[in-house]
This record gives sequence, C-alpha cells and structure tokens, in this order.
Amino acid sequence: MKKLSILFILLFSVQLSGCSNKQPDPPVQEFSLTEENGLKESPTTVEVFPDETTVSVTEPENRSESIDRADEAKTDPPSQPEENNPETDNNFYRTATNISSAEVEQYAAQVRQQFLTQDWSAISSEISYPITISGITYENSEDFLNASDSFGSNLSDAFLTAVKNEDCVEMFCNYEGIMIGESGQIWIGEVLNADLSSQGLKITAINGLLNTNPDDITVDAAVKVYDGVYIEEAGLYDADLEGKTLTYYCVQTSKITKDSFDFQIVAIPVENGTIQDDLSNVFRAGTAYFIEDGKKAICHNDTGNLYFLFGDDQIEPTLGKMEIDGAEALEGKVYINNSIPGHEAG
Repeated sequence: MKKLSILFILLFSVQLSGCSNKQPDPPVQEFSLTEENGLKESPTTVEVFPDETTVSVTEPENRSESIDRADEAKTDPPSQPEENNPETDNNFYRTATNISSAEVEQYAAQVRQQFLTQDWSAISSEISYPITISGITYENSEDFLNASDSFGSNLSDAFLTAVKNEDCVEMFCNYEGIMIGESGQIWIGEVLNADLSSQGLKITAINGLLNTNPDDITVDAAVKVYDGVYIEEAGLYDADLEGKTLTYYCVQTSKITKDSFDFQIVAIPVENGTIQDDLSNVFRAGTAYFIEDGKKAICHNDTGNLYFLFGDDQIEPTLGKMEIDGAEALEGKVYINNSIPGHEAG
C-alpha cells in the first residue's frame, strides 16, 4: 500500500503542473493479468474509468499471425487471364470476331508481308475459297496458284502501295470482316464451318490486285510463237530489188514462255538492190505479253504501245506469221518465220 500511495502522489503532482485551466482526468487504476496466448505468457493491461462503464483491454498481437499477414501483404495479387486483361486486348474487332485484337493484328501483318513479297504459295493457303479476283473465280488453292504465274506483270501499283502503307493497327472493321488497305484492298475475317466451328482467320476478299485495263491483263498464248527470225514478207519474196534502196525489218524472237516472248526489231538496209548483212540497227526491243484472246501481244515502252497480232493459222505446224501495229514503219506488213524445220518457204 505504501508503493501505491507514492505512485498516486506522483501522478497527481504531474497533472497539476499542466495548463491551469484544465481539469485533471480521473486517475487510472492499473493492474496486471497473465493469460495464455498459445505461444507465451504476456501481460495484459486493463484500464478502468470510474465514471464510465467501458473497460479497455489492450492485448499484444500474436507474433506468428502478424508475420503471416505481413507475408501475405507482400504477395502479388493473381494476374488476370490475358484474354480478359484490358492492357493486352481492347476487343477492338469485336464487331467482326471474338478473336483477340493482338491475334487479328498479328495475322494482318503476316498477310501484308506475304502480298508485298508476292508469296503466292503462302497466300493460297490463307484464302477462303471460292474467291473472285479481277472477275475470275478461283475454286481452290490449285486454281489460284496456276493463275498466279501471270500476276507479276499485272500487279496494280496502287494495290501494292495501299498494302505497304497499312500499319495493321486498329484497322477498320464491320460485321463482314477487317479491312487491310485504305480502300479495302484485302479483307480478312473469321471463317466458320457448316457446324459453326471456327477455321480461324482467313483472307475473304482481294480487290484491285490486278490492273483492270484489258491491255494490262496477261493471258496464256492461244497461238504458237517460234524462237527465231520473222522477216518482212516483201523482203523475203521480192525478186525485183535491182537498183532499189530501202529498209526491210525483221523481228528476232527469244525466251518464249506460255504468255510472253522477248523481241528485237532490226532494220535491214537494201542498197542498190543488195540486202546488207548489218543487223545492228535495232529499231525496237522489249518483252511482249499476250492479252485479250491470247492471239495478241503487247509491249509497253516510252515511245508507246507496240502490238503483235497473230492469226488462227499460227497453230503448229503451219507457217509462223505476225503483223505489227503501233509504229508506222512496221504497219501493214506480214512477218514470216522461215526457219521452222520442215516449213521453210522455197
């Protein structure tokens, strides 16, 4: 009791030394209890306020539980699935497909590169058939690949430029698909089977791939062109050259393919009735591509278009002939290949 009296006197003295207009708080009775907390004994402090019915009990926190909760606080929250994470997929193409935006744009970039490198084999496997391109319908990959052999000379510069300028990010889309190129040069979309299962993304339309000018659409030749020299018919058979000075022309053909041939048109001088052997004067040269019905070939150059016209009698084994339009000096004449074995003119 002596110790408690001394403690009371000290507490009372400290309180009186504060602000003079402040009333002292009621004294606090303190005592210690000892209880089991599962780990060790620890003191428990109880404060009793005489004027109130409230009892405040302060207990030390279980240390092991505190550590566990601290470790939990340091653990990262579980990440959301990628398909539902707004940072990785904004569902931009939801109007056209449920496939993620990242996958759509990756596929579009792949298709873009295939067209720019003219990888027709890869493109053929990405197309949803049947597909119509420049008025021609292709039923399967084989049809498309066979036709692609002639695409090179017919590709539209406007098509390639539009595809090259496409960045494949947030492309225009609607319920029909997703557009590559500012004017819809290529459309891609999710293709479904009859049972509504998905085939994934496919090329569903190709617009403006080839030039639409008939003179620019290459076809397979419907006539036979021979490798050799097609000489002007009048020069070949004209026996009355005495005293004449003029120029004959011949067409030297080479590198014959199913839809084209290379040529050189050479001017052959005749002086005083004598045909000169000088074949160095090349009048025109280039590559001619078959167009329209396959009996007409065209060569584009800076001086204008040159047309090679073939008749129905060109099919082997008849004598090869051609006519030429587009250059006044060459028009109105027939050019004959007199070197076809077994069909030489006598």
